Amino acid sequence: MREFQDFVNSLDVADIGYVGPSYTWSNLQQLNFIAKKLDRVLINLTWLLAYPLSLAEFLAPRVSDNCFSIAWFEKSLSTPPPPSPNPYIFFNFWTQHEDFLSVVAESWQVPI
Repeated sequence: MREFQDFVNSLDVADIGYVGPSYTWSNLQQLNFIAKKLDRVLINLTWLLAYPLSLAEFLAPRVSDNCFSIAWFEKSLSTPPPPSPNPYIFFNFWTQHEDFLSVVAESWQVPI
């Protein structure tokens, strides 16, 4: 880990300010929950001078164990976050329903 930190320091980059969750990864376990801030958005002085109001935004995890990140060229802390799409969720118990296969077959016949 020290070697990685030395390497990042040698690049002369810094962690940009961010909004969002204080962690970007979790193990998604309820009994032994672990959460860490693994993801960073690193910028150099050229970026900072060109985009002084830039900011990273980490969105709350939904389906994945990682947070989605956005690097904004200009972002106010008071700007509301963009809406995030709802993930597609499939419940396996539907496959046990007696009409499952016929409903799927019928819906696939509809021209789009």
